[in-house]
Amino acid sequence: MKRLIPLIEATMFLSACAFCSEENIREVKSPNGGFVATLFMRDCGATGSPVFHVNLRAENSKFLPDTKGAIEGGAVLYSARYGRDIKIAWKDEKNLLIECSECTVNQSLHVEKKWGDINISYQGSQSSK
Repeated sequence: MKRLIPLIEATMFLSACAFCSEENIREVKSPNGGFVATLFMRDCGATGSPVFHVNLRAENSKFLPDTKGAIEGGAVLYSARYGRDIKIAWKDEKNLLIECSECTVNQSLHVEKKWGDINISYQGSQSSK
């Protein structure tokens, strides 16, 4: 019985932690295939509403989730709503366009205009940010 108590405590601790899942909604490769922009939907269960985010990576690398299952690397946009409507298009190898007609500044939790050598522009309600 003494050996069973730490196992039960560890199980209770792990079940109390929030783990997230990331759904890959769409990926778009840059014109020469050197970079990939991906739209994800993060769901952390009962701890909150889904969050949509766009992340960038070099084609020869992978997105790695953190210890809770969230993908943070290369994040350039987080939006609390309307994420499935987000469109991603490469103008050329160094310029990415993110379009979200339903997004507003208040719903966008994080917006980057540059990632390394890549310039990011936004079209839609949030373009004023």
